[in-house]
Amino acid sequence: MKRIVILTTIAALAAAPLAAHPHKDVDQQVALTVASDHVDMAITIVPSYVSGGDVFDMIDRDQDGTVSDTEASQFANDVLQTAILTDGTTAQTWDQITASVPNRDTMAAGGGQIIIAASTDAKLTTATPVQFMIGYTEISHDWFVQPWLNPADFPTDQQPSINRISDTEISVTLAGL
Repeated sequence: MKRIVILTTIAALAAAPLAAHPHKDVDQQVALTVASDHVDMAITIVPSYVSGGDVFDMIDRDQDGTVSDTEASQFANDVLQTAILTDGTTAQTWDQITASVPNRDTMAAGGGQIIIAASTDAKLTTATPVQFMIGYTEISHDWFVQPWLNPADFPTDQQPSINRISDTEISVTLAGL
C-alpha cells in the first residue's frame, strides 16, 4: 500500500509541470536583424483559438476586456526582460519598444498576433560573438529565433556563422566588418 501511495505521488509530481503551462498551442518567434551598428528585434506571439482567449486575459491585467497601451507595454517589458543580447560580456539595452495586441474576439478566434518590436544601438565587431537568448515562458516554453543579417554589412565571401545553441538561444559570430 505504501508503494502505491509513493508511486501515485511521484506520478502526480511528474505531471505537474505539464499543467503549469497549458498554452502549448502558441507559436512564439523572434526575428533579429543584425547590422554592425544596431540590432532590431521583432517578437511575434500567435496563440491558437484554443489558447487565444486565455493569453488575452493574461495580458489584460485589469480584466476590463481591452488591452490598454499601458498593459501592452507592461507585457512587452515582461517579455523583454528575458530577451538578452550580449556582445561578449556587455548586455545591450532594448529601446524604441512598441507592442500591439489584437482585441479579445480576434485572439479567441485564433486570428491574432501579438507583436513586440525593439532595437538597440550596438557597436558589433568580429572579436566577440553576439549572443541572444529569450527566456519568457509564461505562455509557452517553445521559441523559434531567426537571425537576419543586413546584407550591406556582410560581403558574400565573409558571412557570419550562426550557432543554434538551443531553441531559445543563438550565437552569431560576425565576419567582414
